[in-house]
Amino acid sequence: MIIQTPELIEQKNADARSRIGKHILIGMSCPYGVVLGKTFNPRYHAEHQWSWQVAEDDFHLIAAAIGDFGDCMVVKAAISAHEQFLTEMVGADQITCNALAKNMARAFVQTRENSIQNLAVDLVLYDVRKNRFWHLNDRGQLYTLSDFVVVGADSYQPSLDIREIRKIAPLAAAAMFEESADVKDRNAARELTMRMVKFTEGLGKDAAIKYLVEKMIQSPYAKRDSTITAQLVKEALLKFDPPSQSEQFEIVVMEHHPNKQGVYFNKILEIPPETRLERALRFSIPDSVYQTDQSETRK
Repeated sequence: MIIQTPELIEQKNADARSRIGKHILIGMSCPYGVVLGKTFNPRYHAEHQWSWQVAEDDFHLIAAAIGDFGDCMVVKAAISAHEQFLTEMVGADQITCNALAKNMARAFVQTRENSIQNLAVDLVLYDVRKNRFWHLNDRGQLYTLSDFVVVGADSYQPSLDIREIRKIAPLAAAAMFEESADVKDRNAARELTMRMVKFTEGLGKDAAIKYLVEKMIQSPYAKRDSTITAQLVKEALLKFDPPSQSEQFEIVVMEHHPNKQGVYFNKILEIPPETRLERALRFSIPDSVYQTDQSETRK
């Protein structure tokens, strides 16, 4: 048995969030369905690999995950085992997201308590019948939400090139990377950090949530179909999910209209060159962030 010291728990939590990565997963509901979207890279996973129907012939329940590939496969296998057991015992139509989410939460907590690592996964479950999302994080904490969910990277972390910072903001670099004791250097580093925090607040998961809250007012649940919903998910990903090597997104749609056959399909979105450039500029630290440090060096 592993002794769970506060230091080890903190280390495991930080490790899991790091392995979940820098990207986000967005889910948004619409009448009789749901749309899910996240970045897609054919080098690392196949289509439909991060989202799946919980019961193969049931178009009510869907699961999606973002994080470490190996851990995601472990979670997917556990859900499949749960689904198979209940299907044989009571039938697929008796499977509920609430029971499944609680069962998976126990598995996450047990792994966290008995393993050297957490499951580095943010899991999303959705029930079309109830218009409700279940979000389970790497710590085994369970949340229920309606309308939409955004999971994945906690915040946007821009890549910093020490050579560039030394060239553009030497005072801040002295304190940040060279452990300078000079008060002026420390003040410059503090100011630079605050400006960078303000810059990153406009990107990433929290920014996407604020954006979608506003969109929910403009396009309420009853008035948006799967096409409108897919467009909103796409726009949010383009605005707030950082650029990737492949610059592709996968959008997954599941619908179950009354008296109609359910549908479950996906689409890979290729980002055109001009949009790629816009995204690269949007996620690049602007020169204005360094202005205070520059003014200090001129004195």
